[in-house]
Amino acid sequence: MVKVFLAPGLLAHIRRSVIEGVHRDELAIKDSSLKKLIEHYYASGNVTLWGLKDALRGLWKKAKSEDYLLFYHAGGFPYAGKISFLYPFKETAEQLEEATKIAEKVWGKDPKDGKTWSYLIFIYDVREVNIPLQKFNELTGYGFEAKPGKAVIRSIKVREDRAEKLLTFLHNIFTTPTKPPTITPTPPDLHEEIVQKIYELGEIIGYTPEKKWRMEGYEYDVVWHKPPRVGPKCVFEVHIKGNLGDALLRLKHAHDRWESQLFLISTEDQLNEAKTKYLIGALHELAETGALTLLKIDDLKEFHNFKSQYEWLEKRLGLRPR
Repeated sequence: MVKVFLAPGLLAHIRRSVIEGVHRDELAIKDSSLKKLIEHYYASGNVTLWGLKDALRGLWKKAKSEDYLLFYHAGGFPYAGKISFLYPFKETAEQLEEATKIAEKVWGKDPKDGKTWSYLIFIYDVREVNIPLQKFNELTGYGFEAKPGKAVIRSIKVREDRAEKLLTFLHNIFTTPTKPPTITPTPPDLHEEIVQKIYELGEIIGYTPEKKWRMEGYEYDVVWHKPPRVGPKCVFEVHIKGNLGDALLRLKHAHDRWESQLFLISTEDQLNEAKTKYLIGALHELAETGALTLLKIDDLKEFHNFKSQYEWLEKRLGLRPR
């Protein structure tokens, strides 16, 4: 019987290896048997995969070709894929070393323990399914909630006696032909790109991030929560165009209301305008108290790249802020 496995993960990891995929040349595979299978399944060169840690090795061994992998993030299941094969094929030292190197190239190491996700699951036919948690519960009889202690926090296999309706639901999605690609590509939105990177940074560092957070008549691009603290710990405004003064006033409200740490991310010209026009006038307190950090877009991108790769090392060396 086809099985369904739930795979919670950081959005940055899901985007990297499931949505976008990794080119096989980047994986630098040395195992000839693995290389042959990847060339067979991923003729385009774009490889989609997931991984589990050694603590979930028993669960990993239950997965088989054609089983479903259902990805969980932030209160829902946005994507699903079918399993093509697992690696390592045999748990020899050589294949485990190869799997570990691949995992580190794709996801780095977990900052919590310095380990990576060496038990690899190669997938294909990734679909956008967008199953809300409530709908999943209706289909399976589970009682997950999008809050601490009741969310999907680790990979599990959906029990067979609960999987029938879910399998039918997924089968209907996967038997529908995929939509043809858009002929004219949509130009990238810089604002959304930076918002996404800030969101991912929050997850990586250990906060609970939220985009387009609304409260008391204000909407903020990104906030980072740190329960049980009331109000967001960090508030971010990404300013590409529009009224710079309005963006700063929104940030000031967050500081006045919750004593949040504030961040304005923009171009060098806009940041200079903030310093010379606004932060020496009515909003001078933000500069004088150190509540506001001004950050260039390129610096934010660089920090995102660094943090994605090396936070595990900060943790090991004891350099992470408490």
